[in-house]
Amino acid sequence: MNLKTTLRLYLYDFFLFLKNPTQRPAETRSLISRATRFWMAYFTELCIAVVISIPLIYLADKFLLRLHLNDGFASLDNLFVAIIFMVLLAPVLEELLFRYPLRFIRPRFLKLAVYISSVLFGLVHLGNYENNQWLFYVLAPIIVSSQSLGGFVLAYLRLREGLLWSMFAHALFNATVILFSVIFDQGLVRLNEQNERYSLTVKEYSFKQGKQVREIYRSGERIDSIVWKQASLQALVDSLSDKSLKADQTLVDVEFNTVGHPIATDSVLVLLRKEFRIE
Repeated sequence: MNLKTTLRLYLYDFFLFLKNPTQRPAETRSLISRATRFWMAYFTELCIAVVISIPLIYLADKFLLRLHLNDGFASLDNLFVAIIFMVLLAPVLEELLFRYPLRFIRPRFLKLAVYISSVLFGLVHLGNYENNQWLFYVLAPIIVSSQSLGGFVLAYLRLREGLLWSMFAHALFNATVILFSVIFDQGLVRLNEQNERYSLTVKEYSFKQGKQVREIYRSGERIDSIVWKQASLQALVDSLSDKSLKADQTLVDVEFNTVGHPIATDSVLVLLRKEFRIE
């Protein structure tokens, strides 16, 4: 059986599952067949995130509502902690909570249980954000679309192959998110400007890398230079301004030096706002 046929059969079976979730005994299929279904399901979840959820969330965040991650994500700026929590703990705990009970639901209630568990799985992830505006809850289906739609994929794996397979897929998806963050965001140069008044370089990081340095050199109320390494942008903004400003939840390296005359704090914030949200 070629890949095209395998994919077509998988998509057809997944479509039938969404219409009427049922459980099939995994013992009747070979390990290769089960592994094939696992990888098909994993790539389905990945495609949902990349093709549907990420673009929709980006548009909602840019044009409708600024999303703010809660402070709990600050504890995940350590790569080891992120791996332990996102790849080991979360998949096990969340699959036990949301997918494990599906095995024991009577067939006539299984469809309702799959739909409720998948939607609830998505809604729980609203806790990743600290927004509480009414528009935030209106946009909730978009904001947690990756988790909710992914919940159906994981429910499919759980009922077709078993709980361990849904755990593995959940862990692999989270590991992929971490890997992409390391590849594309670790040390990304967000600002690099030099002119006759100042020089500014800002790099962004997903995870801590090296020793933390937080130094701001002032001349009165104005800024001479900043050396800010492996520390949060929010902490920098808090140090620069006595206003209650909200900044992107990210780690940064900032090297800022004035030429000749110090620059007003507000001017530094204006420069940072070219690439970061500071409200």
